[in-house]
Amino acid sequence: MMFLWIGLFITIVNSVGILFIIKNAKKLKLLDIPNERSSHHKAKPKGAGVVTFFSFIISLFIFKLDFIKDYYPFFISLGIVFLVGLYDDVVGVRPKIKLLFIGVATLVLYLLSDFKIDDFGNWFGYDIKLPIYLALPFTIFVVSGYTNALNLIDGLDGLAGGISFVIFLAFLYLGLTYNDSFITIVSFLYLISLLTFLVYNWYPSRIFMGDSGSLVLGFTISVLSIELIKYISITSVLFLGAMPILDTLMVMIRRIQRGKSPFKPDKTHTHHKLFSWTRRVNLSVWFMIVFQITFSLFGILVSKQNNIFNLLIFLFVVYIFLHIFDDRKTLRVKDNSIKSNK
Repeated sequence: MMFLWIGLFITIVNSVGILFIIKNAKKLKLLDIPNERSSHHKAKPKGAGVVTFFSFIISLFIFKLDFIKDYYPFFISLGIVFLVGLYDDVVGVRPKIKLLFIGVATLVLYLLSDFKIDDFGNWFGYDIKLPIYLALPFTIFVVSGYTNALNLIDGLDGLAGGISFVIFLAFLYLGLTYNDSFITIVSFLYLISLLTFLVYNWYPSRIFMGDSGSLVLGFTISVLSIELIKYISITSVLFLGAMPILDTLMVMIRRIQRGKSPFKPDKTHTHHKLFSWTRRVNLSVWFMIVFQITFSLFGILVSKQNNIFNLLIFLFVVYIFLHIFDDRKTLRVKDNSIKSNK
């Protein structure tokens, strides 16, 4: 019954808060000005992430204060990520600074709790453990990388919210399966928040989540993923949050193949490719969501499977996606056609 009241509270607070930001976005300096990579052409309100973050925190203060006390390192770290995201929404922050603060947040969580990646599971009959001096930098690398990956995938109406919803749904199932209250409660609260947000963010959207939303979502998903390693194989987690990982890998590989910096922004993300083919925002987003549903279900199915098997399957998926979404073949065909017509 308590979860019903929490869900109702979050829904009301989110709806009221989002409508307030939509109405006062200009005064609050929460307007997203389009650039050459944007899918929208007019300034649009952003900052729904501010509302979802505060509804998440306030609901716990009111209904489950002990939960915040028990997991205070997570909430301190989440606050750091939220603040840098909010500052970026209002003023603007360089990507390197954002990554620095995400790293600091991860360090805080590492120092105040047992949060870390130091167990790679069993490989070829051997249990692989990371020493302390490698566990910390690797944990920071994973959390920062995934948080940034989800931020980068936020390029079409409903995309980041829809992908995150599917991921949290899988987390909720696993949290209930293994009776983990932290994973279960956090996943449930974000599912309710995302449902409300998607009402206003689905195409044609009235508001964006902004970095205050996407960074917090990415950070939370990465934290829950690492928590899940206590129960499932480390490689199965790759499938549970697959789309942001696959998208980032493909974009970086593609840029390197072209002799460009892997960190230079462009329009080669998966959602850019899908939209160029379909010319429909909703259809492109649904393709991405269906992909994530498929990967999440597969991740649950192989959650206890051999690490080597899982990794080989994931690498095969990367290979397939690289070829499906590689536009170099299309460009070669066009070049050859132009040359033959001359």
